[in-house]
Amino acid sequence: MAKAKKKKKKKLSAAEKEQDKVKRTHFREVRSIFSTCGFKRIPSASDKEFKFDGTTSDLDDVFIYENIIVLSECTTAQNDISGHLKKKKVLYDKILKDPPAFLNFLSETFPDFAAAKNAKYQPHHLKVIILYCSRYPVKSELKDEVPGVRYLDYNIVRYFKTISDRVKYSARYELFNYLGLSHKDIGASAISPAATLKLSYKGSILPEGQSHFPKGYKVVSFYVDPAALLERCYVLRKDGWIDDAGLYQRMISHKKIESIRRYLLSKKRVFINNIIVTLPNSTQLVVR
Repeated sequence: MAKAKKKKKKKLSAAEKEQDKVKRTHFREVRSIFSTCGFKRIPSASDKEFKFDGTTSDLDDVFIYENIIVLSECTTAQNDISGHLKKKKVLYDKILKDPPAFLNFLSETFPDFAAAKNAKYQPHHLKVIILYCSRYPVKSELKDEVPGVRYLDYNIVRYFKTISDRVKYSARYELFNYLGLSHKDIGASAISPAATLKLSYKGSILPEGQSHFPKGYKVVSFYVDPAALLERCYVLRKDGWIDDAGLYQRMISHKKIESIRRYLLSKKRVFINNIIVTLPNSTQLVVR
């Protein structure tokens, strides 16, 4: 009996190999960011064609963290980003019109997605974020034409990849902020707003005359636990995602932070640091 001949694999050109490498690297970096920040990826929903409300499309990735659902589209297209994004807009508009209906569709279509969702969150507790990650620049005018989508531009991908590689799981708080999420949107706080702790700290206020700041500015000194600080703050860094000319903090060295970790663990010590923070306008200063 004659054996069927195996279909020869197409030999890629040097340009095609480079393009494939760029694509794999881009996908890997985005997935690494979400994985390091504690999100669970649903592989079964990755790049699988489906039909929702009459529209045939697919999602490159679905990530879940507590009640946060991120629907990610990664692209390395250079020539027709506009055409690609506007085609996706048809699906995005339908998702944004009725997020619970789409999440129910995902649960029925991909059992792994249904299993990964935490049963304690009701549909109205879930927060859906559509993320468009282009390896090449997306014009601001085009972004304006497709609202309701978070754009993870490549320079921001590189920034979060660097940050997450260095500070690991703690990077999730800054990622939440970039995604437009506040403390009350995430986890138990989404179920019960009362679960969001109102923290108070004893401190001292420096007299305005000695602070050398303009009138109306208050300088307060207080102790804060690291966990509360990490959840609510982020560092204003050069080459970060905040558009502000006053940013000054350089990127933290991976080698240095690993060295600090080893030292503190081996010596069973802690560092006491002075950290300058800008408090939000909602902060209340109570003099007793």
